[in-house]
Amino acid sequence: MRRFAWLTLGLVAALTAWNWFFPRAPRLRPLPRPEPATGPTVVVAPHSDDEALAAAGLLQQAEAAGDRPHVLLVTGGDAFRLAAEAHFRKVRLSGAEMIAFGRHRLGESRAALAALGLPPDRLIFLGYPDQELHRLWLECWREREPCRSRYTETAAVPYTEARSPGSPYAGLALLRELTEVLRIVRPERVVYPHPNEAHVDHWALSNFIAAALEDLRRSDPAWVPPAEWLYLVHRGDWPAPKG
Repeated sequence: MRRFAWLTLGLVAALTAWNWFFPRAPRLRPLPRPEPATGPTVVVAPHSDDEALAAAGLLQQAEAAGDRPHVLLVTGGDAFRLAAEAHFRKVRLSGAEMIAFGRHRLGESRAALAALGLPPDRLIFLGYPDQELHRLWLECWREREPCRSRYTETAAVPYTEARSPGSPYAGLALLRELTEVLRIVRPERVVYPHPNEAHVDHWALSNFIAAALEDLRRSDPAWVPPAEWLYLVHRGDWPAPKG
């Protein structure tokens, strides 16, 4: 009898350990398929690659349906020093080289969107500082007191390809530009980072977009509030369990 009890306890312990190290994926009820949009979709991406990681399928489907989706790319991803060093095969890169790497990443986003079927004019590039958007939200709000990027070594948008070259790295300038783009495009659906994002750029951009949408709601009598879809890219061990 005692041996049987020990065997039972051992079996329970083994099953518990198995479920701990190899958890079964939860059985999720599938969400209903959303109705296709009848107006433009705008996917807001903090960095080159976020647009594809978060919404590649949505962009492809929206383009196929004739919804004219747009991607609003806010930074050049020009603070990813490790990737830039690998790209240039050198260390101790200058600000000019980090800007060149931002242009390289912009080219990667253009190629990705072309593969999804979007024409080049659907990518709107702003060129604000990578790894610094939280400072624009929390510290560098005024245009006469902009932030200076530790990576590009500039305090204003350095890209001639950007929508507004020379705009100061300031929260007010970024908010104004986001608001202008949304007012012009008048999307039916805006896809942007979730406020629980762990990456500081994603978190800050979520705040900027929410503020821009609220400004439009208050200031534009003809504004029709779009559907808001949120995405997570950086959130610890999310999704859990992996796979």
